[in-house]
Amino acid sequence: MKPIMVRLAKSWKTGMLALLLLAAAPASSWAGWLGFRNDLKAPVVVRSSVVTNRGVVPGRPKALVAGEVAWEAVLLPGNRVVQIFDANNREICRKTIPVMGDLFFSIQSDPKTGVQLVPIKATIPPQGQKPK
Repeated sequence: MKPIMVRLAKSWKTGMLALLLLAAAPASSWAGWLGFRNDLKAPVVVRSSVVTNRGVVPGRPKALVAGEVAWEAVLLPGNRVVQIFDANNREICRKTIPVMGDLFFSIQSDPKTGVQLVPIKATIPPQGQKPK
């Protein structure tokens, strides 16, 4: 019978190896990008929130001046609630978007609703990505 310290050391090494393999393997090979370009004359704040079974998880707000582009990585497909706020922190647009791949939107003015998200072809790829 082996001493207890040898058995503990061996099981500890096996456990660490399993943890390393689990951390190195991706949970899913799916990943996408969600991008926005501010085509308004005024600065806006865009927040994309993830819809889960437990509710909506708010994302980090991104301030965009006129003409600026922002990208965020989407790790899992699903619905995103996109909110756009004006400089006074008033919500000027809210839209639920199903994200199943790379998407890029132009934030434009609309005479009927004030502001709208228009899907367009990305002019600038996400940082570190090659153009498609």
